[in-house]
Amino acid sequence: NGPPLNQPKSYGNNSDSKTIGGKLKQNNVVYGLLHFAKTGGTTINGELALNYERVCGNKGFSHDFSANDFRINRKPKRTNATRMLYNMKDESGTSINKSPNQIQPIHNHFNFLNYYMREIGFQNCDYVINEIGAKFWPVIFHGYPRPLELHVPCKDPLDLLLSNCNHRSVKFTCQSDFKEELDKCIDGEDHRFDLQILSHPNIHLKCFRSPLKIDEYLNYMGERLQKKEVQNKFTRRETNIPRKKEEECLSKPGNYSYKVQVADYIMT
Repeated sequence: NGPPLNQPKSYGNNSDSKTIGGKLKQNNVVYGLLHFAKTGGTTINGELALNYERVCGNKGFSHDFSANDFRINRKPKRTNATRMLYNMKDESGTSINKSPNQIQPIHNHFNFLNYYMREIGFQNCDYVINEIGAKFWPVIFHGYPRPLELHVPCKDPLDLLLSNCNHRSVKFTCQSDFKEELDKCIDGEDHRFDLQILSHPNIHLKCFRSPLKIDEYLNYMGERLQKKEVQNKFTRRETNIPRKKEEECLSKPGNYSYKVQVADYIMT
């Protein structure tokens, strides 16, 4: 899908210093992360938006992430792992958590709708992360003055499948005709990476192993983004219950040919 992040050649700015003579030194590129579910994207978005400037993600923007993170951490921890919605009401008690077209609810500041991300704009962003179809990237960045270095998380396809099954509360039972169960687990996720769509002269793809190499990735981006004056520790938030790998048929040894069929179907 692209060269690894640690390759010698980089389109970006590899200097640790982000200033010249007291003035901000702009990166040569805009960095982006193609966010697949269960590849650590929410954690990456939170870590970077909390501690670095001009991070723009559907799970939070730099400009208000610190205040929102502080507000959330003051609330009692919930026992369930579902994501919290932004249920605002006006003085009469009427819910106002609708977008202008009344189709989707407004999420909180850790879940921005694409409509509002576009309304805010990406002109002042050094790093963009979004859970959205592949067409988003060339549409937004095709004529951008700086090229986009788009990072693609790479994860074992069977591990990715089972993580998504757990996330969506779908039990994969290893039936001979597995397509129906599999599609319930990854419906929509397979449209986020499309090599043909992302093959664009203003987009340069790079890959990294995630979530296994998240800390290394954060260090990589930490050398390329401007640190905030105040650094904080990000509280990672689980979005589903832990997997029971001992009960997963695909996690058990053996049945190699079946696993290859499933992996091939995911990859096509």
